[in-house]
Amino acid sequence: MHARVHVQCHMTSDLLLALFFVPRLSRVGLTSRIQAGDPEFEARARPFLAAARRARDLAGSQGIHWATWGDPRFPTPLLSLGDAPSALWYRGHLAALTRPAVAVVGARAASAVAREMAARLGEALAARGVLVVSGLARSVDSAAHRGAMTAGLTAAILGSGLDVIYQPEHTALAREIAGTGVLLSEYPPGTPPRAYHFPLRNRLLSGRSLCSRRPKAAGRSSRPPARLSKGAT
Repeated sequence: MHARVHVQCHMTSDLLLALFFVPRLSRVGLTSRIQAGDPEFEARARPFLAAARRARDLAGSQGIHWATWGDPRFPTPLLSLGDAPSALWYRGHLAALTRPAVAVVGARAASAVAREMAARLGEALAARGVLVVSGLARSVDSAAHRGAMTAGLTAAILGSGLDVIYQPEHTALAREIAGTGVLLSEYPPGTPPRAYHFPLRNRLLSGRSLCSRRPKAAGRSSRPPARLSKGAT
């Protein structure tokens, strides 16, 4: 289990939501600077309060919840990241993130064998009380989510707003995950998927997981089957 982290933040919830909308905001040292009460962040966020409130209202109308730093629901293991998101948007049960977690990820072109491995691994981990974390992508990710749901809980971390499910064919799967586990994103409602969102999303997969498992893609055998993730303890 991750140790509890003391969260100190002098910004209001709306200001923390507004930080997302600040253009060209440097992510270098973001976590420590917000915790230290760097006045630059409040000054830059304040002009975007209206945008933050619109996002909050849109989320509320769609059954999407949010948690910012200082909120006891915020998953404190993410604060080990140097650029932790100042706010998270979620559907489902954020308390699922208090469980030990393992990320199961892989290529969208994975073989049938890799997909079967991912489903079995997801089921085996979930049956032992481990939260299976993945990205709701095609192939390995979706197989891991489905396997986990046969025996326990899973969490999907998205690179878009929670009302913009990518891939679209996983809309029903996303609803199933939120029914018992949690859908999570740092992107507010209405945010489309962008290529640069996914490397940022992946740091949350690592930051929330003790380790990751990567079933091999079709035709590939050079990757090791497991590695410790950044932020693992």
